[in-house]
Amino acid sequence: MQMTKPFFGKLRRTYSPGIWLHCRKSTTLRYLQGYVHRIQIDNQLSEAIFPVVLYPSLQKTFVNYVGSRRLKHCLEFSYLKQRKLKKSIYKGICVIVREFNLNLEEAFLCSLINLIPKNPETKHSIAAKLRRDVSNMRVPSFHKINNNGKKRDLIEQIYISPMALRLRLLANADGSNARNFSIMLDYRNILRFIFDYAEKGAFERDAEFRLPSYQRSFIVVDNGRFFSHLFRTYVAQIMEQFHVLVRLATVLGNQYGYNFKSPGSNFCEPDSLLLCGDEAAERLAYEVACELGYATPDGMQASILNSHASHIKVKDINYQNPDVPPLAFLVDHSFATEIDLETSGLITMSTNTIHREESRYFFKTLGKKISVLFKTESSCSKTHSKVIPDIIKRAQEVGHSFVSRVRLPRYINPHFGVELFSTHKAKGAYLLNAISKGHCVQNDFYWGHAALHNDGKYIALVSLQRIYYIEKGNAWGSWNVKWTLETNQLLSPPTIAKNKLILHVTEEKEETSSSMVDWYVESEAADILEWLCRKMNSAMIVNMESSICSK
Repeated sequence: MQMTKPFFGKLRRTYSPGIWLHCRKSTTLRYLQGYVHRIQIDNQLSEAIFPVVLYPSLQKTFVNYVGSRRLKHCLEFSYLKQRKLKKSIYKGICVIVREFNLNLEEAFLCSLINLIPKNPETKHSIAAKLRRDVSNMRVPSFHKINNNGKKRDLIEQIYISPMALRLRLLANADGSNARNFSIMLDYRNILRFIFDYAEKGAFERDAEFRLPSYQRSFIVVDNGRFFSHLFRTYVAQIMEQFHVLVRLATVLGNQYGYNFKSPGSNFCEPDSLLLCGDEAAERLAYEVACELGYATPDGMQASILNSHASHIKVKDINYQNPDVPPLAFLVDHSFATEIDLETSGLITMSTNTIHREESRYFFKTLGKKISVLFKTESSCSKTHSKVIPDIIKRAQEVGHSFVSRVRLPRYINPHFGVELFSTHKAKGAYLLNAISKGHCVQNDFYWGHAALHNDGKYIALVSLQRIYYIEKGNAWGSWNVKWTLETNQLLSPPTIAKNKLILHVTEEKEETSSSMVDWYVESEAADILEWLCRKMNSAMIVNMESSICSK
């Protein structure tokens, strides 16, 4: 190679092979890292409508500081294995799968099925079948002993990224006649199940399958059983989404159904994951250079520095849950009231009472110190959501041995059935159980609760049969019920007057001489009073439907 001097540019050559593997091996350790750049399956039939069957959807390009564009790899994997005398230890297994597009035609699948060789059926006599059954029953037992003594490996950490698959189906125009097969035990039954939607008139169907990530830590597995379990897990998730997206059938309990679609998907895009540290470092350096003005930002791809904040803003603006009270006091209410409900999901492993008191004292002292942060003007909702997990991590670092549940138990109202999980309802059900001591909850059901003031000391809780006015007198003390009102004592629906929610009740028959007494709930937020009024009205209606009419 000849160059004209002086040459001040940096000579750099980049090459992206189809398959790249990197392996390092020692006496006890083995490290394997690799990626597949692109996978593509073409349809070579003459009458093919979709010429490409399978291909990765790598639309987002990676731009480094030099300015060269390159596609990300459609499949990346790495693992570290340590060999022992009796078993193998996998220190870490990571698999990242990008988004794929799958275009399936019924004619293409039929041609693939015809390529499978069919085994000729041999007819056996009854005596031959009996001899085979007897021989299977007299198999020695050492085979079972060998199966139980299989080598089991330890996986310290395994992570499989979320997967996204864009499916596009196209059935034949004469699909009803072509799918009418007489042989039941055949691969064509699967084909008939996939394209069964075409009998309703629509020959083309588009669907997007989103599979969540799979992550486990410190598990002892058998390789064969583990792969079969992993296969069954993904097949079950695909079938649940297939029934909803393709066959348009949803049932209660299917989390992908139309009645279980949660607002704002928490699905992590697999295209945003990076396995190699060099790419992440180059991308971050390029973003910093764009912020400083040393490079021109790429308009095709959004910046990674503020992508998370924009996602949170869109999610908060587009959705408002009607079962949760308005966000008037959700940000400014007391930290002590919220931490008492959040830490109700802690399960202490030790049964020693001294250990429980020590853990309780730890949460009180540390919580009192951190609660000062929430009295400042700079406190926001993000700070509230991060403090409680930080306290739990701090307690685990100090040495308090307890297990924290991922979330509180799901509350299921028998009048509404199974609904989408709500943290607000789970806290309210726990609060109702705590103040009633369990003796009134058997025939009573939680309906709603809301904080009335900024300090969070006063809470109005509505159940099916009662209305509670709760006070948190001491910041770290127990709950105090100021008054309780039966729902059947209300003569008329509650009304709102200025900053009060008036409950129209009357006294007992023995005290008829006195005038009518009106109870009220006071709050500065009118939207919270309106929300409580709607909850009380619905509780009154349901309570009257199940009650006996008096003469």
